[in-house]
Amino acid sequence: AHTKSFCHEFGLPVSIADPTPLFAEAIKPLLQTIGYDNAVIYAPDFGSAGRAIALAEATGTSVVALPKKRTFGDVVEMGFSFDTVAFLKRIRDTYTSSIPVSCTVSDVAGKIVIIREDEVSTGGTAVDTSDQLRAAGARGVFFIATHPVCTKGWSARFAFYSKRPPFDKV
Repeated sequence: AHTKSFCHEFGLPVSIADPTPLFAEAIKPLLQTIGYDNAVIYAPDFGSAGRAIALAEATGTSVVALPKKRTFGDVVEMGFSFDTVAFLKRIRDTYTSSIPVSCTVSDVAGKIVIIREDEVSTGGTAVDTSDQLRAAGARGVFFIATHPVCTKGWSARFAFYSKRPPFDKV
């Protein structure tokens, strides 16, 4: 919505392409292997909830959505106290869908979590989120991003070459 309004303001043409069908096709083999009930799509903030719900609809999975709280730069805190009922109502009022949506981080326990993000810039938020999802009991964490900005140093944050990278697959 912001992109469209900015382009309209400056008289620029814009077309928005939704990659959801491509993402759904890409993760279908994983879901068939592990079972659809053993995976959740994770929305790392309110703005991501619509994308996560669309992917869950396309794959027959569910969503865990939490608000994002930046504590310092790219450092993100999950599990802080927030009004779960109000947050879930806001999601339901904005994104009409029958897909199950949870606002409880412990609902990732024992599941493969697929983070659906709009972009990756430094990688800091994604890596912090992965660490916190694993601490909450996620069995695995996969990362999907629509728009790779990839600022200098992002690949070091993703730690592709370490013994324990933050994601099972990107």
